[in-house]
Amino acid sequence: MCGIVGIFNAEKNHSLQNVVDGLKHRGPDEQFHIQKTTKYGYAAFGTTRLAIVNRQMTIKPNVNSKKMVILNGEIWNYKALQNKLELGEKAVSEQTVILAAYNKWGTAFTQYIDGMYAIAIIDLDNNQFVLARDPMGIKPLFYMKFKEGFAFASDIKSLVQMKIKPIKTLNHAYFLNNFAFKFSDSHDTILPSIHELPASTVMTYAFESMEIKMMGFDVKKIIEGLSTIKESKTFEKRLSQSILKQCMHSDATTIGLLLSGGVDSSLIAILARKLKIKNIVCFFVGSKESPDYKWAKKVAKIAHYQFHQIHIETDEVIENISDICYHRPGSHPGSHIYLAFKKIHELFPEMKVVLCGEGADEILGGYPIFRKSFEYINRIKEKLILSGSNTTLAQKFWSLAKDINTSQQAISVLFSLMGKEALLQSHLTPFDHFSMAHGIEVRVPYLDISLAHKIPKKEILSHVINNTQKCWIKDLLMKNAPSLDETFYTRKKTGFPNVITNIENKMIKKLYFNYEQKINLDENWMLNPLSKIWVENCYMLYCTHKAKKIDLLKEHMQRTNQLTNTNICKFNPIDPPPYSDKDQVHNSIKSGFPLSANLRTKSFFLILNKFVNTNKEKNNEIIPHHLFKRFVVYAHRQKNILDSFGKDLLRYEYYTTCITNFPGFQTHKPANGLKKPKSPDRFEINPHVKVKKFNYDFAAIQEQFDQEKK
Repeated sequence: MCGIVGIFNAEKNHSLQNVVDGLKHRGPDEQFHIQKTTKYGYAAFGTTRLAIVNRQMTIKPNVNSKKMVILNGEIWNYKALQNKLELGEKAVSEQTVILAAYNKWGTAFTQYIDGMYAIAIIDLDNNQFVLARDPMGIKPLFYMKFKEGFAFASDIKSLVQMKIKPIKTLNHAYFLNNFAFKFSDSHDTILPSIHELPASTVMTYAFESMEIKMMGFDVKKIIEGLSTIKESKTFEKRLSQSILKQCMHSDATTIGLLLSGGVDSSLIAILARKLKIKNIVCFFVGSKESPDYKWAKKVAKIAHYQFHQIHIETDEVIENISDICYHRPGSHPGSHIYLAFKKIHELFPEMKVVLCGEGADEILGGYPIFRKSFEYINRIKEKLILSGSNTTLAQKFWSLAKDINTSQQAISVLFSLMGKEALLQSHLTPFDHFSMAHGIEVRVPYLDISLAHKIPKKEILSHVINNTQKCWIKDLLMKNAPSLDETFYTRKKTGFPNVITNIENKMIKKLYFNYEQKINLDENWMLNPLSKIWVENCYMLYCTHKAKKIDLLKEHMQRTNQLTNTNICKFNPIDPPPYSDKDQVHNSIKSGFPLSANLRTKSFFLILNKFVNTNKEKNNEIIPHHLFKRFVVYAHRQKNILDSFGKDLLRYEYYTTCITNFPGFQTHKPANGLKKPKSPDRFEINPHVKVKKFNYDFAAIQEQFDQEKK
């Protein structure tokens, strides 16, 4: 199964036929939905299936049963559990095994399951839903509690399509956080009423009391007896076992592998060949001019695997942006991921499983930001923002600094800031949504619990400090693929092509002014408001920033203000606040945008500014502590802010045009006075549109920082 959905409503019955139909892309091989009347109301649930294992077996449960299971994902050890639970030798489904485990161990059943999964159990004996998500959060699961009941689904749009609540507003904090950092460390979503179930969590919803209970679970019973990983030999053994079980858990004749040309995916290819797995096809996403292309092709040749290059054109992003927004509403559009899987499906329509190297950086501390942030944290105490001040603002920074007295504490703080789960979700959820949009399941061998839960933090700390985070992977490649020369290991990897950043000015104009022709948004589609918000504001605003063209910037801000009936985008509205490099800033304005400005840092300052303004009278809650923690991690991108925090705060607010407030989105309709552009070259301003002003209190903020500086 690869798409699940369910609802309980105390007052009325729901048919999920349309919602299940909307999930067919996640499971095109089989679909069903069931409605049940309970003592306390009405329950319904449904699922769609992507047949990968036991293709001839149906997934529809016994409709007369009091307990039923629906599953999105795979259970690697279901045959071992079948024997442990004494279910006999006859072939049974994964759902049958899960139900037997639940009957024996109750909500503790997840402690015995090894896999990547989102599970839902309807238990009519106890009048409750039971939801569970795997330890690494590989498979997504969202839920919504409302006055009359509770609902869950594999994606946000399925919950929206249930039409339980009208969409009246968006989650402003989620937008800000996601736009600033491209991922969120909370479990909120684009809509305030919808949340993502955390990884390694079991949730119960009681029909009678309508109460939610959440319980975390560990995996000690599954990995009991396994030694910790302290050397490359043990790492190779565990990774090989993970690759083997994930490849064998499939009836497919061919399995894909995203081969980026980096060490992570290359090691999967080399070890898969060593394990004599022959049915793998490798895909490189990017142009032939990319320095990673030749290395990806060479690794595929060493492993004797078929190799395909997938190139993504800018026009393709424009043509598919509506679909991208549909499958992943509310976050940074992963155009390259969506289009990569679309092309894989076109090349191999029967391919249903693709491996990738995601997760290696998280479990091994491999991101450069880990190392840079570790170095930067050590400087915080010497040059702390607002040093010497006794204000609440300064105390929050000092409280963070007190947490990092030792190297061990520093790495713990660092890993909590850039937590494995938050980083993983920023990659795994888009991968799941965009691959399942084309009926393909992504599997991640590095995130097997025998690996991810058996590498000690001290071991990772040692590698981060010594800048040897990927030494095990590199050692194993040198051992098993000696023909790869030193350049392969020492070069800077380019990663997935970021098509958005490469869109030229003429293409932005084409998308910007002709979006109504290029993006065919159905007016009756429930998610139309979400996609339109993203396309009109976030995606295009991002492209316009990158273009650094002052004329497009002005025109786009004017259009955004009209569409949202606000004045959230401003350009040179007042004289700039005083600071030392005024001439430099004026020169930057003339060139279109400050060249030193970093999008994430600018957005972060907007978040700080927003909280200072809206909560400046609540001294204990001026800025949430987790935002300060995140600031420490990203501050190395703009080190000079340590010297002039107050001035830079004003400076970045003054120049940034990121979304900071969404009052106009409550109606989700463009302003009535909006006129369609007469030509692709000119946007006509309508003077009759009433603009609701939204301004920051610069004087109050400046006064606050002046006092603190004294």
